[in-house]
Amino acid sequence: MTHHYGSRTNSYILSGDQTASAGFSGATTVERWYHINGIDVLADSTTTRAVVCLGNSITDGYGLTGGLQNRWTDLFSQALLNNAATARVGVLNMGIGGTNVAGTDPTTGTTRFQQDVLNQSGVRWVIIFYGINDICSSNSSAATVTGAYQQLITAAYAMKMKVYGATITPVNGNAYYSSSHESIRASVNKWIRAPGNFDAIIDFDKTIRDPADTTKLQTMYSNDWLHPNAAGYQLLGQSIPVKLFDNPTMVKPGATDKANATVKLVAHHCNNTTHVFFEIPHESIVSLKVFSMLGKEMYEFTEKKLSSGRHEVAATDLNLAKGMYFYSLSADNLSARQILVY
Repeated sequence: MTHHYGSRTNSYILSGDQTASAGFSGATTVERWYHINGIDVLADSTTTRAVVCLGNSITDGYGLTGGLQNRWTDLFSQALLNNAATARVGVLNMGIGGTNVAGTDPTTGTTRFQQDVLNQSGVRWVIIFYGINDICSSNSSAATVTGAYQQLITAAYAMKMKVYGATITPVNGNAYYSSSHESIRASVNKWIRAPGNFDAIIDFDKTIRDPADTTKLQTMYSNDWLHPNAAGYQLLGQSIPVKLFDNPTMVKPGATDKANATVKLVAHHCNNTTHVFFEIPHESIVSLKVFSMLGKEMYEFTEKKLSSGRHEVAATDLNLAKGMYFYSLSADNLSARQILVY
């Protein structure tokens, strides 16, 4: 796809070079976002960092109109900006409507986690608000959903990120609802709330549910009994404790020496070939290996002295089964890690 079909945000199209235009007079207005793959900005890495919000249509902002930037992620971002201790925290909305957290489809949370979360620059935290489509559309078990959470948590921890779990909001009144689906939702939320599973809990369910019937949204916050309305999105976004994001210093994955020098590592798999790109700050003995998530060494790319700068290595047909693998790069006293899904 070349555009966000349900962005609910206007783009303004003009022909020719319009870089000097301040008002875009005569533009064609289209309610779409046309994709830019990514933008990185140069920033002080000791004070600036980002939080990724991973989810489905409720995170994407389904049901909103008018291009007002009033998704729960927008309200959350504004709350961070309004607080001095978190004013340099950026919010990355990685919600895709109609998607699941579990599974091997390219849009699932487990499949896109590498690209949408781990490969983003400056990420310190992840909020996972995901699972209602798994439960109500795919009829997944609670164990399937929480197993996906555990997989994402493991991958995030390898990159020294904190992971916060948001409880799944109720759906009674929507066609998604059934008593069996509600039972699974309750089990998943119980797991999310259990101490030790996530670094912190963001209790969206408790925030927006009807106290008299906890299987339903409060009427004043419902769009279709599945998605919140504008007031409901505002309630969710403003309910998140900003103190969870006021750590003054971002942890740099792989930085172990006193000078805080780092090595950079990017791996991807395409057409049966795995390509690994890395950059080292000085001449080092470099060890690059692949491990299973249980710590078993599966493959060694290289272990030799290399000059400073950027390098690339590649291997064809590693004969790895489908799953997640842990890439580990060490260069003298520095290290970097990445999770890659096959």
